[in-house]
Amino acid sequence: MEVQIKTLAKELQAAEEDPFEAGVVSDYVMEHIFEPLLRDEQLFFKDMDFSRFSQEDIRDLYNYIERRDAYHDCLCRLNAFFCMAEPVSVKARTFC
Repeated sequence: MEVQIKTLAKELQAAEEDPFEAGVVSDYVMEHIFEPLLRDEQLFFKDMDFSRFSQEDIRDLYNYIERRDAYHDCLCRLNAFFCMAEPVSVKARTFC
């Protein structure tokens, strides 16, 4: 597998920007549910204030996690592509 750097650079310049958008997820849900789960902390029902979020907020969190995972998978596939590419030596010296 070969990577054409000049072609890649041109295509990246022409590509439309597709930034990761977190979407709207409740601050309470992010701070008291999502972030503790990322830290592998246990969540207890007794510690949650159910009046601060709704079922829709949990759906928003689920959608956020799906989008985040999809972006992660794309980046992993791109990384694998570059890792499988054979290195090519430079024909001319770049430095003295």
